[in-house]
Amino acid sequence: MGTAIAVRNSIDLQTLISSPELLQLRRISLGTVRHPGQRVRKYLSGGLTLTADVRARIASHLSDLRAIGRSDTSEPNQKARLATIASMLMAYPVAGGGSEAAGKARAEAYLSALDDVPPWAVAEAVKRWHKGQFSGEHNYRFAPAPAELREGCMAVLQPALQTIAHLEDVLNACTLEDAMDPAPLEKPAVPMPTLRVI
Repeated sequence: MGTAIAVRNSIDLQTLISSPELLQLRRISLGTVRHPGQRVRKYLSGGLTLTADVRARIASHLSDLRAIGRSDTSEPNQKARLATIASMLMAYPVAGGGSEAAGKARAEAYLSALDDVPPWAVAEAVKRWHKGQFSGEHNYRFAPAPAELREGCMAVLQPALQTIAHLEDVLNACTLEDAMDPAPLEKPAVPMPTLRVI
C-alpha cells in the first residue's frame, strides 16, 4: 500500500489577512524620507509609537504568515509538491516523449523551481491553471513550464508576501525624529585590515 501524502489543500489566505486585527495593523501608515547618499528611511506616520503589546502582536502575525507563505525542502514538502505536480502532468500531453529519464528531469526542474513554495500554494496554482486563470497569455492545452508554475504560485502567495513586507516595515520603522535627522543611522563599517605584499 502506498503512503498517503497529507497536503493542506487550500488556505483561505484572503480571510486570514482580512481578520479585523490584521486589517488594523495593515492600516498603520508609514512615511519615507531619503537623505542624499543614504537608503530610504521608513517612519511611523502621525507621531505613532508601537507599544510592546502591539510589537508582540505584529511579531505573532508575522510568524503565522511566514509559516503559511514560506516553505523548505524537507522530505514531506518535496513529496507533497511532487504528488501535486505528477497529478497535474498526467492530465496533459507531454511534449518530447515520456521516457523515464525525461520524467525524472522534468520532476527535478519543477522541484527546483518550487523549492521554497508551500505545497498548498502549488496545489492552488495548479487549480488556477486547470481553470485557465493565470495572468497573461498561456497555452492551457499543455502543462505549465516550471517557471510558469512558479509565477502562478507567487501570484497565489502575493497577498501574504505583501502583508509580511508591510508588517516587517512597521516593526523596523524609526521615529519621525530619527527619519528627519540626516546623520547616518547605520554604524560605519569596520575598516578591513590592509594586506602587505612581503
